Amino acid sequence: MVDISNISDHVSKNGFGSFSNLEMLAILQSLHPDINGHLKDAKTLLNYCGSFTNVINAAQEQPTALTPESNPNLFGLRLPSEITYRCLKHQIHAQTYLENPENVIEYLKHSMQGLPVEQFRVIYLNGRNQILKEEFQTNGTVSTAAVYPREVVKTALRLNSSALILAHNHPSGNLQPSKDDIKITDRIYSAAKLFDIALHDHLIITNNGYFSFADKNLIPNFNIYQHLNSK
Repeated sequence: MVDISNISDHVSKNGFGSFSNLEMLAILQSLHPDINGHLKDAKTLLNYCGSFTNVINAAQEQPTALTPESNPNLFGLRLPSEITYRCLKHQIHAQTYLENPENVIEYLKHSMQGLPVEQFRVIYLNGRNQILKEEFQTNGTVSTAAVYPREVVKTALRLNSSALILAHNHPSGNLQPSKDDIKITDRIYSAAKLFDIALHDHLIITNNGYFSFADKNLIPNFNIYQHLNSK
């Protein structure tokens, strides 16, 4: 059991992921906001960040960018996002991917939109298209992310996975796949196909929405090469 006697300090050091669902519920039950007492803090945050949206984004993405004087209650600002994240994560594990792929998309949008650097994730599915594991493959620079198809397939074989979903974000906001995005999709598709592992989709997430390789018929690989050669 995590010591939650100093919640804000614990979150700043370890993140919300270190709390169990039981501990999160206990934290929620313990909150008794004093609205009038927090108005001054709220005004400080708005003045510092410029807008409500900027305050929320700063709390979620780059809390260290806020000065001690301007972030008196980052814990409270980050808590609703963590609750939503846990609910969405539960939904995607409770259903099969093919039953409701929109839930997976919403989960990825919620957890990846606004990330300051490029992150590549792989979701491994079993034969019934239920999620076995979500793997954070790499955190790259703003423009690149190193992904190794061999490692993706190795993990899939170890998990006895039958299908994959790829996802990464574009911090730039550009929804269109780059040539590197298309190439790595083809490489993973081709490597997985050798072991009868399907690639359901590759999703690009930005603050402006998402791009689906499957929706654009860029899977299987012959369609990918056709798209690559046309750019």
